[in-house]
Amino acid sequence: MKVLIAASRRDQAAMNIASKLIELYKLSEEKPGLYRKGNVALALIDENGTLAEDLDERFRADSIIFASRHSSKAGVPSLLVHAPGNFSDARFGGRPRELAIADPFRAKTALVQLDISDTQRRYAVSLEATHHGPTSMQVPVLFVEIGSLPPQWTDEDAGVAVAKAIWKAAAEPSKDLPAVGFGGTHYAPAITRIALEERLAVGHIVPKYALPECDNELLRCVLRKSIAKPKVAIVDWKGMRSNDRERVLNILRDEEVEVVKA
Repeated sequence: MKVLIAASRRDQAAMNIASKLIELYKLSEEKPGLYRKGNVALALIDENGTLAEDLDERFRADSIIFASRHSSKAGVPSLLVHAPGNFSDARFGGRPRELAIADPFRAKTALVQLDISDTQRRYAVSLEATHHGPTSMQVPVLFVEIGSLPPQWTDEDAGVAVAKAIWKAAAEPSKDLPAVGFGGTHYAPAITRIALEERLAVGHIVPKYALPECDNELLRCVLRKSIAKPKVAIVDWKGMRSNDRERVLNILRDEEVEVVKA
């Protein structure tokens, strides 16, 4: 299997992480902008990562991990992991109401590595709700990010932490049970806590604010757009409206997915 790590030249955090990957793991430059070691390749791309919809074909990749920045007005220093996808419109890449294929196993490995890094003393480590593009590639896609402002994007310690997390995720995907998350805020603290405490690997997360936008067809798609169908759903019980919770629980019963309350 060929794993592609993609880093946009337009993204300060991505270039920070890419430089650390090359340095730490002695990647060889195959041609300008393309580095390799074993079955892992690093590509420096010209477009923003959220708009890169053809990397699976362009690089013949079986799995893609984006090194990326995260932007937030709150400016909280953060190290984040998430699957891409859109529950409604597509303001930040991808297609409306389309989800990328999630990779819960590589997401879990990346999350654990960030959580045990030295940098986590200065940065919040968290899963993030599914959002933005790309959404249409035919292989699993994962984002591992540094947030939330330029001083963090260029922080070399954060670059090292994310580079190590991405490399470990590429080389040693978790073998925990595939899971999915529903409810809570965008940064999913309750779902993150359960994912770290239990042997659960979370792919897509549907936050409270997105649930009213999701009809039952899209909620079922959340379970299917993954390299492995979730066996467990982490439900932030108080982090959603009662009518949305009932809809979610009905679908989970139909799909025979176990519920864990967060």
